[in-house]
Amino acid sequence: MVKNYLKRELDTFLKLPRMVQEMIWSDFSTGEMQGEYINTVYDFDNYSECESPIEVILNYAFDRLVWVTKGNEELRKYTYHVMPQEIIETSNHNYRVDFLIQCYEYSGRDSEQCSEVIVECDGHEFHEKTKAQVKKRNDRDYDLKMAGYDVLHFSGSEIYNNPAECALKILRYLWKEVK
Repeated sequence: MVKNYLKRELDTFLKLPRMVQEMIWSDFSTGEMQGEYINTVYDFDNYSECESPIEVILNYAFDRLVWVTKGNEELRKYTYHVMPQEIIETSNHNYRVDFLIQCYEYSGRDSEQCSEVIVECDGHEFHEKTKAQVKKRNDRDYDLKMAGYDVLHFSGSEIYNNPAECALKILRYLWKEVK
């Protein structure tokens, strides 16, 4: 099953950052994550909407962590919707954010959105090199906050060096908002 799936998705798989390819290979090599996991985690279409390798790495790390939490019965009632390159409208401007992540709680047959957060992946090359860039980011965060959104920022090196930790911070933030 895994081999057939990867053959179908080979072109997309080969476009993923090397780090994500290695994480996927490691997941399958252990034999722990197969079958249902492949249908749950590998949303290659979602990854292709990401604009940078660090976004793909963080998206995969988050998907992977969510899968692991499904083993916890208390956390199984939550599901997450990751939307890369989402447009957020504020009273001052429309912003395209790297990710809007929403958490839903299921009780019986119904679901209810219980928290959400905007996640920005800030590669040094495009962010905070000048005072004008810092002001632009601060103004943007202010507008988003005034529109009711919280924003988490991760640097490219944070994501690259420890994507699982960044994903865990996002999940903890979403859970904090639930309680």
